[in-house]
Amino acid sequence: MTITNTTTLDELINHSPELADFLETVIPGYADVKQAPLKASVQKILTVERIALLNQMDVAAFVKQLQEKTGELPVEEPEDPIEFGPSDPEWIRRKPLHVVDGIEMLNRGEHPVGLLGQMMQKVNTGDFVLLTTNFSPQPLIDAMQQQGYEVYSREDLRRKGLFLTFILKG
Repeated sequence: MTITNTTTLDELINHSPELADFLETVIPGYADVKQAPLKASVQKILTVERIALLNQMDVAAFVKQLQEKTGELPVEEPEDPIEFGPSDPEWIRRKPLHVVDGIEMLNRGEHPVGLLGQMMQKVNTGDFVLLTTNFSPQPLIDAMQQQGYEVYSREDLRRKGLFLTFILKG
């Protein structure tokens, strides 16, 4: 089975039962549904696209995340790895949990602040997310810092005009 935006929750759970716990954390109120007939009805009508929209997530990114979790799609490594400088904090030298392409999102008319806020609530302490943009996203940096996250942002050392913003859940 190939996971797409029209894949139902029922198809997803039948194909990949290991996703059940993850999906309960992602779908608002789903874990609270205890009646089997009601849960079965929800599973038949709820699609991947609807789950993404309920969470204000990019649909394509959520499909890709599910494909990666099921092994349907290999996790992509960045084409051009990040070069680190001597003044960079040690914590950014690890692999980010998620990479958000802010340029692509903004080109679609979406602002990454909502998606980042949701991601950061779900990541574990010590994990971080990387946002790439073509400008220094100071208002977003301020918003993340006000929410208690550690943020480090700078221009990429090799690609002029590409800004890397690392957001750590401390």
